[in-house]
This record gives sequence, C-alpha cells and structure tokens, in this order.
Amino acid sequence: MNVTLLKSENETEKYISKTLERLDKLLTKGTFTDGYVFMNNDTIATKLLAFKGRAKSNYYLFCISKDASDSVKVYRANEIKGYQIDDNLYLSHSSQGSDFFIQKIKSGRVDLYERDYIPSDKHFLYYLKFPQYNDLMVISPYEDNFKVWEYDRNSSSGVRGQQTAIIESKKIHQKFKVFINQYFGDCGTVVNLVQAEIFFIADLPEIVETFNNCDKN
Repeated sequence: MNVTLLKSENETEKYISKTLERLDKLLTKGTFTDGYVFMNNDTIATKLLAFKGRAKSNYYLFCISKDASDSVKVYRANEIKGYQIDDNLYLSHSSQGSDFFIQKIKSGRVDLYERDYIPSDKHFLYYLKFPQYNDLMVISPYEDNFKVWEYDRNSSSGVRGQQTAIIESKKIHQKFKVFINQYFGDCGTVVNLVQAEIFFIADLPEIVETFNNCDKN
C-alpha cells in the first residue's frame, strides 16, 4: 500500500503530521466509503476514510482517499477544493495562516457551513454565504461577545479568503438582532422569532432553514 504523507508548519499542520504518523491505526479503526475529491478542474470518484469517535474532527483537517489499486493518499485543504463523503460536503477554506475544511449543513437562499475546533483555533464557527455578497460571514456562536468576521472571496469556490473586518459587541443578543434585521430582514418570520427571543445566535441552523423556506410559507 503506497501512502503519501505531508510536512507541517503551524499547529494544525503539526497535528496532521503527528496523526498521520499513526496512519495505520486510523486505517484499522475506520472504514472506506464512497466519496469524491474536487480538484480545480476535475472531480475524482474514490473511496474515502470515514472517521469515528474523537477522530471525527479530522474531517475538518484532511481526507484520506484509496483508489482501486489500494493506494492511499492524504489531501489537505490547501491541495484540493473540497471533498464529499456520503452526503457530507466539505469545502476548503483558509484564514489566519491555517487551511482547513468547512462542512456545508444548509443550502438555499443562504448557504450555511460549520467548523468545529482545530488545533490552531479552539472555536466552533458558523460560516454564512449570501449570494448578494462577495464575502463569507463567520460567526462564533459561543463567545462572550457577538462577533462577525467577513472574508473576501479569492477563488471560484467562494470559500477561501482573508479576514477584512470584525464586528463585535458585549450586548450579544442586541447585536444579533441588528445583524438579523440587516441580512435576514426580508423574512418577517425570522425577524419576529429573533425579536421575540425564541431564536438565539446558537439557533443559526434553524434560522437559516426558516429563512431558506420563507418564500414557501
């Protein structure tokens, strides 16, 4: 079995290298399932390793592919546009010196992605993509302050970029209400549920789902 390993520099990459030193252990604990790897100009149908337990956080850091000849290759986020394992789509993203994958969890008028903590960033993050804006908006829902980061798009996938702005406030829900009015204001149902404090910042998946179906109400 041929294996391609990759060198590392920052905390996340060091973790990846250390983890891949025990690649045989990962392979014995996981199973390979149908998937796709997305290159710049190609989509490769392949088998991808499904992680279990604590190893599930690796989905945000790399994927492991096995071809028909049993050759194994490891892909990091700076090498591919993304990958899909079963029905789960992960797209590459870069910020603050780290490359990682973000998982798409909602599609529609607004796309919502999420990323669990990684070694170089211990925060759980949501990523919002509005079609009328060129930026990704990044929300950390469990901070003491409400923060929104905006990232410029610099690739056709729209998920890689650099930080351009930070909005934050200690009045978490008040600032969140302003944010909802600004970006979800054409859906009265969402606005009313947030204003009535039925939906909060941690309910962002439900908010996006409601917004995406708002015109169907």
